[in-house]
Amino acid sequence: RYAPLLRKLGGPVLLECERSLVPLMQTVKGLDAVIAAGEPLPPFDLQTRLLGLMHRFATGLDTIPAAIPYLRTDPARVTAWRRRLEREPSGRRIGLVWAGSPKHALDADRSCPLEKLAPLLDVPGLRWLSLQKGERVADLARLGWQNRIADLDSAIFDFADLAAAVSVLDLVITVDTAVAHVAGALGRPCWIMLPFVPDWRWQLDRSDSPWYPSVRLFRQRVRGDWNGLIGDIVRALGDGRPWLGTMPKVRAPVVEPAVLWAAAVEDHRTGRLAPAITGYRRFLAQVPEHAHALHLLGLAYYQGGLSESATGPMLRALALAPDVPDYHGNLGSVFDQLGQPD
Repeated sequence: RYAPLLRKLGGPVLLECERSLVPLMQTVKGLDAVIAAGEPLPPFDLQTRLLGLMHRFATGLDTIPAAIPYLRTDPARVTAWRRRLEREPSGRRIGLVWAGSPKHALDADRSCPLEKLAPLLDVPGLRWLSLQKGERVADLARLGWQNRIADLDSAIFDFADLAAAVSVLDLVITVDTAVAHVAGALGRPCWIMLPFVPDWRWQLDRSDSPWYPSVRLFRQRVRGDWNGLIGDIVRALGDGRPWLGTMPKVRAPVVEPAVLWAAAVEDHRTGRLAPAITGYRRFLAQVPEHAHALHLLGLAYYQGGLSESATGPMLRALALAPDVPDYHGNLGSVFDQLGQPD
């Protein structure tokens, strides 16, 4: 989505990406060349990571480049997929992804056991098709569900194949994986199942996404509670609302502060600093003057090597509770790490 903005700055725009992404990325307007990772690079003057472009362009919620779709599909592949799916039984076709890469640091949180999705399969009039890749494809055979969910794994060779398949489905329901971003970038209807502590892109306490207007977010209300989330999806499938189109900007159900607090403290205790930081921030959004939460937020920043971010909440905690010795001691450690012992 940033390629046209870069192109307006002058000079060619080159993208290096994984080989499986090259055919799909070649459809993006504004790119002059797409190079597979590991291939020789042509001469260039400047470079940046994709995620760094948000900072370079000072992106805010109201200035996210929103030209959707910014990915395109190969007409020949789309035709092939349409013909393939015509051989499937009738019904509205929904693509399903229940697991991400096991190498992801938080995969245990974001991936869902396939058996938890059983209530979806009982909704009448729907045909389920698996877009799952990797070792978790074997879950279908493990559960004996090959006749309940059609396995498309062997026909998806790269992301261009995935995009073509998504383009002929009525809906995609997925955990937080690359499939969600492909569907969103194509402007296709996609429902994303999010863990209790989601990736930063999906923000907090909302069911829409400013990045992808066609996406709808379903969130765990308690850590690990896939049953409640799946129940929300079952109800949504039958509520008569359209699957495609801009989702209403409504707030997701608010999680009780006590639940947020317990989860954040447990994450912190077990060294899961990123989820702990998110949890403290969610708790403080509801209880902003909680001195100990402010202090622990700062401490988690400090322990994660983000001392610059630690000072603000720690100073606020001290202002609220100036007589707590640990607050002074830990803040002193932060200033020492910043080279400001005085």
